[in-house]
Amino acid sequence: HITSTMAKVLPDKQSHSESSIMDKYECDESNEGMQFIKYNIKCRECTFFKEKPEQEALVKEEDKVCYCNYLKKEHSKNALRRKSRTHLWSLSENTEKTPTNAYGEIEFVGFGDRIGKYVRVDVDTPMDTMLDLLTKVWKMEMPNLLISVTGGAKNFNMKARLKEVFRRGLVKAAQSTGAWIVTGGTYAGVMKHVGEAVRDFGLTSQGRVTTIGIATWGCVQNKELLIRKDEDNNHPVEYSIHGEVKPKQSFLDPNHSHFILVDNGTQHQFTVEIPFRAKLEEAISKRKTGTDAITVPVCLLVLEGGPGTLETVYSALKSTTPTVVIKGSGKTADILAYAYQNTKEEEVKQEESGKKIINTLDPDVEEKIKEMIKSSFGVAELEIEKCFIWVKECCARKDLLSVFELDSKNSAKDVDLAILKALLKANKNQAIDQLKLALAWNRIDVAKSEIFTDDRTWPTGMLDEIMMSAIKLSRVDFVELFLDNGLSLKNFLTKERLTALYNTIPPNCLLRSLLMKTKRKHGKGCSGEFTLVDVGHLLQDLLGDFYQPCYLTDGQSNLETFITPAQELFIWALLMNNLKLSKLFWREGKQSSTAACLFAHSVLKSLQAHTIDAKVIKKLQTAAEDYEELVNGVIKSCYSSDEERTHNILVQYMPHWGRTTCVQIALHSDNQLFISQNAFQSMLTKVWMGNMSQSNPFYMILVGIVIFPVVLFCVKFNKTNTKQKSISSSSIKHHQIETHPTINGHAKHKSDHSLNSTKEKSRTKGHTEQIKKMIQKLKCFYCSPIVKFVMNVMTYLVFLALYSYLLVVQLTRKIHWIECVLIAWVISLFLEELREYFTYSNQSKLKTYLKNKWNYLDIVCILLFALGISLRFVPDDDCMTAARVILSINLITFFFRILQIFSINKQLGPKLVMIGKMLQDLKWFVVILLVFIVSYALASEAVLYPNSEPSWKLLYFVPRKAYWQIYGELFLDDIE
Repeated sequence: HITSTMAKVLPDKQSHSESSIMDKYECDESNEGMQFIKYNIKCRECTFFKEKPEQEALVKEEDKVCYCNYLKKEHSKNALRRKSRTHLWSLSENTEKTPTNAYGEIEFVGFGDRIGKYVRVDVDTPMDTMLDLLTKVWKMEMPNLLISVTGGAKNFNMKARLKEVFRRGLVKAAQSTGAWIVTGGTYAGVMKHVGEAVRDFGLTSQGRVTTIGIATWGCVQNKELLIRKDEDNNHPVEYSIHGEVKPKQSFLDPNHSHFILVDNGTQHQFTVEIPFRAKLEEAISKRKTGTDAITVPVCLLVLEGGPGTLETVYSALKSTTPTVVIKGSGKTADILAYAYQNTKEEEVKQEESGKKIINTLDPDVEEKIKEMIKSSFGVAELEIEKCFIWVKECCARKDLLSVFELDSKNSAKDVDLAILKALLKANKNQAIDQLKLALAWNRIDVAKSEIFTDDRTWPTGMLDEIMMSAIKLSRVDFVELFLDNGLSLKNFLTKERLTALYNTIPPNCLLRSLLMKTKRKHGKGCSGEFTLVDVGHLLQDLLGDFYQPCYLTDGQSNLETFITPAQELFIWALLMNNLKLSKLFWREGKQSSTAACLFAHSVLKSLQAHTIDAKVIKKLQTAAEDYEELVNGVIKSCYSSDEERTHNILVQYMPHWGRTTCVQIALHSDNQLFISQNAFQSMLTKVWMGNMSQSNPFYMILVGIVIFPVVLFCVKFNKTNTKQKSISSSSIKHHQIETHPTINGHAKHKSDHSLNSTKEKSRTKGHTEQIKKMIQKLKCFYCSPIVKFVMNVMTYLVFLALYSYLLVVQLTRKIHWIECVLIAWVISLFLEELREYFTYSNQSKLKTYLKNKWNYLDIVCILLFALGISLRFVPDDDCMTAARVILSINLITFFFRILQIFSINKQLGPKLVMIGKMLQDLKWFVVILLVFIVSYALASEAVLYPNSEPSWKLLYFVPRKAYWQIYGELFLDDIE
């Protein structure tokens, strides 16, 4: 924690004041960061003014320059009074560390709302302190890649096309990996190009690339604007970059997000920040990345540059940092590119290690390189030799050096790919690290061509962790690549990993909010991790209690792996609304593809009701329609090839899909397009007709119900099953063997006697078989759903006829036998409703029972009948009258039940649906109409009948006239 770090830095004598300061700003995160900088970050100032010789005589006293290059008036009073112990001025003796006075936020005047963070630091600041500043104070997440850009700082121009390719590739690399870009931070040369690339990206994207500028404090123009005047003022300082650039100074680039200004107590001295930058980059490279447990990879990007850039490249390669040189940018970059492309490999014998391959340069190439150094840098002969040695040493590490050349066949097509390939070269013996880089950059082409080669094998479990990352990042191509290369989902997906997937859901994801609601619903609160039990409860909430997830069953709860891992990942991807990934796991599942599609459609359709975000709803709707189209295509293809098998798939019990069937899932989700398929309709017809042939006309079934002999002779049935056929065939074969004639006469006599006996038995058996067949026909006929339904309709019409006759003719004080029949009949209806209720195997039986709207009508019918009959037996005339009224209303409700019968008819069913939808639309028109009726009724009542007595009857009498006048009844009082 920052405050604990501060406590270690502050001296003991300040402990009391420190604690009071802590109490003041501990709750304020911004102030806490400021205090950390104040007590941990130092700057450096000159402590002794020593005048530089050879200054003009006319220069004012206060404008004389010190060896630190600051003016006399810019020194403190102590520095002017103090005397040096030596005659010579030196950094170590004549500068000292003081708390930094330049930090906070910087706003660039004239550049919109671009605000960056900055800090002035001492050149010897510990790197641990700097990393704490970056990650804890500035809240920067550790990067997955560090791109260090170096090169020309002044008068640097690039060709238009190369500039465009460089900018696009650099930002693409940073964006795809979450990289930090480190530059010199000034508004000139390469740094300016980097800043403009980041700016252009910001115009077309919501995110912002982290760009850190590390510059020399003494070379920053207008740096006095960055010094804090008031420590309590946390507003951004205004910094202007307008005006002429002064010698040995540069403006800060407005497109960088963070600035570290390195101070050694002097000014107008470039390259002060180079050692500091190298140490910081090295410290960052030793830290773990933000997403994976590997150290942050570093890549050096070289554009143009002078001798200093060449030295930087030499140092980088020496410390095994991969380097990409942009050929065509000029000077150092072109020299290194030429040397790299003309380096030859030679095999050298060594006594101890045997043969070794080294990189060499031909004499002609060496001369050419020296000429390029001389013409590019314009340095002395001694410096040329020094630079040439650096170039030669760079070529010796050719494995770490890469060249990007525009329009070259041997070069990468884009800068981002060049950076990636350079990192892959540097990690060629670490396949997993290479894969992580390719995954972070989402370069499936590189993974296929550079990593998954024929000569590389992948042991079991080696790809598990990277597979987990690919799933989290939704890299569908990588997941498919890992599966194609032998990754076993059964070994990969453990209970722990699946739970981890459900606990790495983004905060703004719909699934997270639904799981939170589910936890609260089951009394678990909002704290703690999500479990698979929570997921099981959520699936039941979305699909219904008929669906029983394996997460809630005792058999699966103790298993560490899954029987169907592809199915579990498919469900996770669906709940995450990740269509592409879910389709991949759907293909991997192979089994129960129809059930998976129906499940997906049902889940996605249910999720739409749990969000109000139009974009999310549209995405869910599109995915649901996609799976609906997919399942219809699957079922059509299956039905055209094998009708019987398709029917079996639809009604097959599926233990891994919630112990349900395809029919149940389709009906619950109201998947009308699937239900209308020929396969589904033919299956329903087959079940509807039972074992009878579908060619039987309906009138024949009606006749068969009334006259049962017709069933035996006129109604057609389907053929018997295969087992019965085989038994019949075997009996025929046995009969043929027994009746075969023999040569021996005695045998023939015995055979005749045996034949007569067999015929008698066969005749008796034949009669028995015929009787059994007739009974079987009658059983099949009367047990078929269609016959049951028709008989139910017929008996219900009889029930209504008896009920109507009772109310119109026989409802007297004396109990009639019809009443007893009706009471028994309604009791049977009540028992049937109880049976329906208790046959549900769900936890919430009542909720499932009430989902069927017709059950509401059944409850009303039974309750009204019970109330009417109860009042009928009370010995009172008023109760008898009330009973007659209630039973009359009850008769109406029983007549309404006929509509349920109509709903299955092809002609009447759609009409009922249309009427229902029309009534739903009509209610809003009624609400609008009520506005006019109520307003007119109250106004007319107030005028015609002023000062009415308050009474409940007003609620009836006030609106009645206005209502009836709608129908033209203008003289309602006369009519009444």
